[in-house]
Amino acid sequence: TAYNFLSTKPVRSIDDVKGLKIRSGGPIFARIIESLGGVAVQMPANEQFEGLSQGILDASYASTPDLINARLVDVVKYVINIETGVFNGAAVVNASALLWDRMSGEDREALVRAAQYALAADAGAWQANAAKGTEEGKAKGIEFVTPDATLKAGIDSFVAEHMKTVSQTLEGRGVKNAEAKVAQYKALVEKWQGLVANVSSEEELAELRISEIWSKVDYASFGK
Repeated sequence: TAYNFLSTKPVRSIDDVKGLKIRSGGPIFARIIESLGGVAVQMPANEQFEGLSQGILDASYASTPDLINARLVDVVKYVINIETGVFNGAAVVNASALLWDRMSGEDREALVRAAQYALAADAGAWQANAAKGTEEGKAKGIEFVTPDATLKAGIDSFVAEHMKTVSQTLEGRGVKNAEAKVAQYKALVEKWQGLVANVSSEEELAELRISEIWSKVDYASFGK
């Protein structure tokens, strides 16, 4: 689910962001906050409730499901729907090399297949909590704000500038052929946006992942 500003103060324009102390979960989010004139505060997710309730934070840059997951519904007064950024955490199911090496090809495939259903269930739970958080939040009087053109323009400007330098940044960190990889990543995002457009269940998502990705894997050699 996309990230928003979960705030104790109203934010409608870019001017409203200036000076706000906003929790950031990582450096890219901190850069976005600072580009809008806010003050980025590095804080673990499990401390954001206390930070908001005690006034250490004015907002948290997080996803709407955190209204439920972290019970921010009890301290937040506004959700500003900027819908920018995600947490790319997909490591729901892992296997150590020691375990993988002991498994037959058939067992590996069975584990991978089950993992796709776990990943789909995880994604579905986040979507469900986004809907639940919105419903419970509105019942508690939380206002869900559509930002105005100035805030949208500020975010768009950051993204545009970021994309101009991301390949250079990656190459500086040792990534080879970074520009081609960035282009491939963008193309894959666009492809999958199309693929999931008509997916209506977790089962369909799991089977889509299997057919598009894992059906092309040789389990006898994969992971070697």
